[in-house]
Amino acid sequence: MARATVEVDRDGTVPPGEGHDVDSQVWHCSDCGDEREFVQPLCIDGHTEDGGLCPEWACADCGAALVTGVLVEHRAVAGDLVRARIAA
Repeated sequence: MARATVEVDRDGTVPPGEGHDVDSQVWHCSDCGDEREFVQPLCIDGHTEDGGLCPEWACADCGAALVTGVLVEHRAVAGDLVRARIAA
């Protein structure tokens, strides 16, 4: 994983990190239509408080949001929901 610095004088599409180091990845940006650098601004939602990774990324060029992660399926809950709908 690369590191990038979000400068204070950016155009405002990505919240400035006021010179703080932020994580950086290169992914395809649908809005830009090309490979772009995505940065991970400081997490204010508490995702990293327990040592976890923040799933929120933003295109450094246009500000498009990208959320990463693994979808966790709760089969017992899904099964109960399906059974309840069938029974209704």
